[in-house]
Amino acid sequence: MTRPIVALIGPARGVETGWLVYHLSWMYAELGVRVLAADFDPRASLTATFLEAGRVRDLWFGRPRRTVHGGIRQWIQEEGAIGGLEVEKLGDMLAVVAGDPALFESEDAFSSEWRKALEGDDHACKLMVGIRQALQLTAAEYGADIVLVDVTPYLGAISRAVVLSADHMVFPLTADLYSWEALRVLGGRMRDWTTTWQTAACHQTPERLEISGGPARPTGYIVMQRAVRLDRSPRDDDGWMGLLPNAYLMHVLGEPGTKVSDVSADPHCLAQLKDYQSLIPMAQEARKPIFLLKPADGAIGAHSRAVQEAYADFRSLAWAIAQRTGISIAERG
Repeated sequence: MTRPIVALIGPARGVETGWLVYHLSWMYAELGVRVLAADFDPRASLTATFLEAGRVRDLWFGRPRRTVHGGIRQWIQEEGAIGGLEVEKLGDMLAVVAGDPALFESEDAFSSEWRKALEGDDHACKLMVGIRQALQLTAAEYGADIVLVDVTPYLGAISRAVVLSADHMVFPLTADLYSWEALRVLGGRMRDWTTTWQTAACHQTPERLEISGGPARPTGYIVMQRAVRLDRSPRDDDGWMGLLPNAYLMHVLGEPGTKVSDVSADPHCLAQLKDYQSLIPMAQEARKPIFLLKPADGAIGAHSRAVQEAYADFRSLAWAIAQRTGISIAERG
């Protein structure tokens, strides 16, 4: 049994994909879906949100490092069998594979092995599909129903390996020029990776093709609303909101032509999330997602209403992703 691997990679300005993976992970746990969250962003913001600083230090400075980097380095150096990754359990329904800034050290190896994999080199082929295999093994050991992956927005060799290992790709966006242009670059690069990988010599044997899974299918995008600022008119955001559906259609799906001019009517838009800036410091202090804040945490009055709205928003987003990835949620009450 394979578990769907859903990777979030996004050009949304001012929004950490780790923040979204963190909240989606907790929401799925709330809905009775067992989650494995994996941090493949060397900035490790997802890890820092999940775990106390002391625990992160122990994972980073242990020998070997109990992080994604520790696992990957063993595959590269020992050329042995790929196994599961270390997990930090955060209860019965949620576990995390810790990220690591040292992951940058594996960029060169993944870059050089990519060229070898295209020619059919055995070790390189194993490395290219190693992330998928390791995540599936880890998910099976933990009993996860879904794997959520935080991917760095920088288009390096490790990002490519994650994209080619995932089943689904979700794009967080903001309504601005930056997201529009970054989506163009990201979408084009992903389609190039996919085309190249599908013709790689690694796929000449059935067992390799079965192991490789992926590459990730675009599953939709999330629009992150931005805080109101004096130097920007709300009409600016409205204008870019009208351009995002066509940008996604053209640059990510490779389907030219304008079909939808409003994200609210676009079937590829999974959710529009509000700006929750007033709740974020409170959630950081309480070390919990914004939608689980209580009056004891300071969520009273307008903040209490915002918490309820956040819960409804993330619940709806979790359901939208579940429906497109084949995840079963027992009941939608």
